[in-house]
Amino acid sequence: MKIAVASDDGERVSPRLMGSLLFLVHHVQRGRVVSVEARARHHGIMAAVRDCDLVLARDCPEPIRELLAVGGIGCRASRRERADEAVREYLHAPRTPGRLRATAR
Repeated sequence: MKIAVASDDGERVSPRLMGSLLFLVHHVQRGRVVSVEARARHHGIMAAVRDCDLVLARDCPEPIRELLAVGGIGCRASRRERADEAVREYLHAPRTPGRLRATAR
């Protein structure tokens, strides 16, 4: 599974998904982050996260959420300030029907 976190500085979750400068792509195996890759957002959001399962940001505007959903990518809002904390919170949250599984991909 790959979880992309919108960021401006490579550590914190960006306050705006549309204005984020880069994405921190967390590669997850068996519910644990095994590596993190920084991707610049040169050619738009979809180009940067096309192989990801989920995007985390402070906000997920409905038009962007719908665009990502067409590509099979989920979008969730996170109140966490640090990107690593946002990913950890998602991975350890109770599972509900329809929620992405940490074991996917």
